[in-house]
Amino acid sequence: DLYFWLSVLWAILISICFVDNLLIVWAVAQNKNLRGPCFTLIAITALADSVQVLGLAPKIVTYILFGTEMMDARKCLYIEFIPIIFNGISNCTVISIALDRLLSSVSPMIYMRMKKKTSYLFLHFTLIALYTAIQMSHLLRYFEDGEVYCTMSPIFMGDARLLWVLQAMVLLIHV
Repeated sequence: DLYFWLSVLWAILISICFVDNLLIVWAVAQNKNLRGPCFTLIAITALADSVQVLGLAPKIVTYILFGTEMMDARKCLYIEFIPIIFNGISNCTVISIALDRLLSSVSPMIYMRMKKKTSYLFLHFTLIALYTAIQMSHLLRYFEDGEVYCTMSPIFMGDARLLWVLQAMVLLIHV
């Protein structure tokens, strides 16, 4: 009974988050004054967050059907795959926003020249893709079959969990 109501609350929060993030993407797309690198990265973060929370919807159904019982790790990986990918994209994009703001503050002249080049955003996108690929390679490399409580962190097994924690710490230190 408690898990049912928690799942309903979770569904409401996911819906609010999904809509709010899509409104951010819409605002950036509609306003020409918001087309700079920083706002583009903010829109990408919002879009990644929207896809991540939308990817959590199967988990709500899983909790309603099975409760919080342990499940096969492979089944949990399938449920968590999209949220994990877009969590990596979202986390690293926040770092890209911080680097963008740092460059604009420390060296405004260089920033003004760089922000108009496509290569500037391409560099950010490359770093985001690289971080996400490393995160997924750790996940799949150290994956083990077994029973888990299906949340994001138990999917990272063995050394992958340590690497996941270290990557998260490095990201948080830079923010």
